[in-house]
Amino acid sequence: AIHREATDEALTENIFFKDKSVVVSGVFTSFDREELKKLLKKLGAKVASSISGSTDYLIAGENMGPAKLEKATQ
Repeated sequence: AIHREATDEALTENIFFKDKSVVVSGVFTSFDREELKKLLKKLGAKVASSISGSTDYLIAGENMGPAKLEKATQ
């Protein structure tokens, strides 16, 4: 789980997303999508707006666009 109260020190120690390409799509009820993107960047992720062959992770909320879902499935 991602905690909003995480310290910058704790964030820099977490290397799971470091240098990974991450796409965030859909609607989230627990937090704002832009807030999630900022947190991912703090964790060292490269946040992209579209899915490509270089995408490492897709974080999908509700009502994700069908085109992104199709591309992710491929």
